[in-house]
Amino acid sequence: KKATRKNRIGLIRKNSLRSALVADLKAKTGRKDLKFETAPKIADKTRRTVPVEQRAGYPVKLPNGAMNPKNWKTFMGVNVEVDFSRAPWLPDTWGQGVKKTLPLTENAVKARERNGKQMKKGGGGILTTFVAPDGKCFFHKQTSEAYFLKVEGRPMTEEDGFNGRVRMAKLQAEQQVQLARAQIKDLGNGRHPEMIGTEKDETFFKILSPSERRCLPKTTELYFAVVSARRAKNPEGVRDIFMVQTQLVEAGATPIWYVDEDSLQDYQALGLKAVVGGKLTEARNKALQEARKQGKICIQVSDDISAWEYREGKPAKVKTDDANNAAHAASRRYIITPVAAAKFITAKMRSADDPKPKLGGVYMLGSCSRSFSANPFGRHHFILGDFFVVDLLSKVDFDPQMKLKEDYDFTCAHIKAHGSVMRCNRMTLNVKHYDNGGGACANRDKKGEEEKRNIAILNKKWPGVFRSNPKRKNEVIMRWKKTCQDSGNESNCDDATVKVSSASVGKRRGMKAARKGVVKRSTSNVQAAALKAKVKKPFLKLAVKPKASAIKGLRKLKHQQDEIEAKIRLLPKVALDDKTEDRFSLLMDRFRKYLLRRGLKDTSAKAYLTCFSLLFMRDFRSYEASAGEDYKALIKASPQNKNAHGQFHAAVSHFRSFYQSASVDKRESRGH
Repeated sequence: KKATRKNRIGLIRKNSLRSALVADLKAKTGRKDLKFETAPKIADKTRRTVPVEQRAGYPVKLPNGAMNPKNWKTFMGVNVEVDFSRAPWLPDTWGQGVKKTLPLTENAVKARERNGKQMKKGGGGILTTFVAPDGKCFFHKQTSEAYFLKVEGRPMTEEDGFNGRVRMAKLQAEQQVQLARAQIKDLGNGRHPEMIGTEKDETFFKILSPSERRCLPKTTELYFAVVSARRAKNPEGVRDIFMVQTQLVEAGATPIWYVDEDSLQDYQALGLKAVVGGKLTEARNKALQEARKQGKICIQVSDDISAWEYREGKPAKVKTDDANNAAHAASRRYIITPVAAAKFITAKMRSADDPKPKLGGVYMLGSCSRSFSANPFGRHHFILGDFFVVDLLSKVDFDPQMKLKEDYDFTCAHIKAHGSVMRCNRMTLNVKHYDNGGGACANRDKKGEEEKRNIAILNKKWPGVFRSNPKRKNEVIMRWKKTCQDSGNESNCDDATVKVSSASVGKRRGMKAARKGVVKRSTSNVQAAALKAKVKKPFLKLAVKPKASAIKGLRKLKHQQDEIEAKIRLLPKVALDDKTEDRFSLLMDRFRKYLLRRGLKDTSAKAYLTCFSLLFMRDFRSYEASAGEDYKALIKASPQNKNAHGQFHAAVSHFRSFYQSASVDKRESRGH
């Protein structure tokens, strides 16, 4: 019986390559007393492609006459493999490896126990080895320091290991990128893979139409900015930094790192082009302003992205998770560079229909499977702050009062200023983001008070656009008021969840009650009417092929609706000042407070506000005309209102009462 190994399908982590090396060595010992888990196949295959010179344990500087690390052996003649890791104190001329060990005898175990060391019989199977330039091997820091003092004539210092720590971070960053790309490609059994690169730009850009390809910018027209803070001393942070830096440089772009003042020298010591950015939103605004000054497109990138991916394929046939997953699995996968991603988004923005967006980005989740039953490109959807593109002529800046959720506010500001954004729902990122140390994550607190403060700001600035995420605490879901009308797809409106509309639920409940012989009115008619009105559908949903009489009835209803809307257009138009977003939002806020004072529930008040807002955005009649008897009568007679169970008429009636009471209050205040 040889060493027992347990196969597993594991996640790719920062030490996956070292774990694969250790597991391989343990398997080769042939020992019967070892039990261990094998590394993920992707990690094991990727490990074999990395030459020893590209491992962190290889000496940073190999002095003349030093032993070649490929020939490292212990005093007993046991081979030492160059390690993928490196002790932080190890000098530049030293190396680190791992070697196989023989099982300990019972006497050896007892001797170690007498020295206060608790060990199982047999040992661990491998041993980390520190190798001096002359090839001598040591297994402890103390003995290594003693030999260094003897040879160099001075003790080791922390500075002796600095270059090794930086080199390890760079190498592990490159290897982490390879692992992420390997996961995307789903490497399994088969031949050993070569180093995985990204798709050629010309291959990826074939997805674009000829007119869209003409809108592709040059690399020199792009300004890449990475916002980071307090991560240049943390080993994991340094590795993430080089993971992003490597991919950008590999694609021909040199980013500017916007960092906090205290960390500036630390970032510059890593060889990065870093400038003082300040706090999060301040740094983002500085990057935007510098890009405008240079006349370039601004691309802002998070400091922990390991891969960019794009999916191209046929949409799902039905709107279910299984169908979405099947379409996602069948699609072609592109591993792309950040530069190619930025160019693609820019081309899509510049070739889009009016209103042309000036802000573009990627899907907000790691998997885009749900987007296969929706539009591949969203025009009124949340743009994630981890990677976004701001085109020329955009004057929108980040709100300095936002410490978190600043990307939500930035998205809304762009939609308001330019009419739309461009989210590529098939483009995704491999990113840590939420719980990563430093940067925006440093603004989060355990109690979530800062999150709540920023959510309150969002709701105040953009009433009715955000709602709480039922699945994630202190998170929100953005739904721009026009989104549902434009997309015609409920899942395309909701950025984080796919839900069945309350209108459909109410309809099914009504049908179920009818089968039981019970006539019961749905308790959510107000909400159902509001949701139903948001989607552009015929007044009567066609479940089966209609008869000629049914078609005639539909045409009659449409004709009646058109006549009523024509009569509405004869009423006075809204003034330009009253038509502004700020003025209307203020009015709706007062209308909502009025409804709550009348004793209505908050859900009912929101539904009436939604109904009236839809009518106002459709008709654009003056506030006085919208509160008039003529408008109220026309809405009541409309087929649209009847199809919504009279909720539009009820909303107008409430607005009429509100407007009249507000007018009385205004006259009384003038009299005093």
